Amino acid sequence: MTTDIYFGDYKLPSLISYSADRECRNTKKEYNADGDLLIDMVSRKLKLTLSLGRLTAEQMKEIQTATQPVFFPVTFFDPLKGETSTAYFHLSEQPAQLVPSGGGGAFDSLKLVLEEK
Repeated sequence: MTTDIYFGDYKLPSLISYSADRECRNTKKEYNADGDLLIDMVSRKLKLTLSLGRLTAEQMKEIQTATQPVFFPVTFFDPLKGETSTAYFHLSEQPAQLVPSGGGGAFDSLKLVLEEK
């Protein structure tokens, strides 16, 4: 089992942790007269939340390039399946904390939130 994550051919640097959560989309929940839960589920999609450690400006630029397309392939170990998977995701959140320094700065941490296509 490898915990490396790739955006296409680009291996993410400084990976601290990640989570793979399955979310239901377009789900309608109702209850019948007996109180039983009725669910109309359209689809289930993965949401990946990645935490990266300190990055250089060059590494940040490489991540920006790899995530530029609306959808891009991501290869990761899927703990829900117990195997390595590749799926297409889009980047829904990318906050980054900058640490000022003389050489253009370094990024102290980066959290990426990806949603499956």
